[in-house]
Amino acid sequence: LYNPIFEMVITADDSAEIRVWDLNTGAVIFCFSRAHVSAKGESVKVSAMTFDLTLRRLITGAHDGSAKIWNFSTGQCLGVLDGFGEGEISSMTSMTIKPYNYIVACGWNKKVTFWLDAHSHHARRGFSHGADTKGTYPTFLPSSHFNGHRDDILSMACHRETSLLVTGSFDGDIIIWKVESGTVRTRLILPGILSMQGDQKPIEQIMTIDCGVLAEAADTDLEASSLVLIATIGGDEFIRIWSSDS
Repeated sequence: LYNPIFEMVITADDSAEIRVWDLNTGAVIFCFSRAHVSAKGESVKVSAMTFDLTLRRLITGAHDGSAKIWNFSTGQCLGVLDGFGEGEISSMTSMTIKPYNYIVACGWNKKVTFWLDAHSHHARRGFSHGADTKGTYPTFLPSSHFNGHRDDILSMACHRETSLLVTGSFDGDIIIWKVESGTVRTRLILPGILSMQGDQKPIEQIMTIDCGVLAEAADTDLEASSLVLIATIGGDEFIRIWSSDS
């Protein structure tokens, strides 16, 4: 995970150890272990990471569905994101749904979970205190869950400028969400999905491609709009490009 402000790379592994690297020198700047720990005191694999919208806090998700907020330069836990449920968190992002900022996670519970960002205006309404294995940290409860997938969600992408959110699951289902209402806007159907084997269907990666602002017509009242494409990589080893207006 790359941080362009500080020119650092963040990595995590199955032993729940997080390393902060200097991109220019390749040296480890800081390292902290046991970022996620089970009730039995065992380290839990870090399965997803993202930054908040300011790029100053690290958000991690684990194999057991736990999620935390970190000061990644000191290893201090700043808060716990509770309420995801059981199952691995496979992907995380941060985005704005006006007027609030959110932290978003998805995974094997087949849901997309939203938490109000603690640094957002009025976000404290979703705040409560709770205890963690390392001490007492602020604990944040979900503000909403999006339901629509029938199988484990493996991937997610967000185009922050347009609040476009896309998720893909193990059964090949790709959903573009109406983030304001939490409902399905569009389902993208894999060509030939009915004849695919099970291991060909999973949507392993999703990304958005910003093609810039379309030129507005000088003699019309049409407003300029952004062209955003969606790229998916499936278990069938195909890369597909989709229109976000599908």
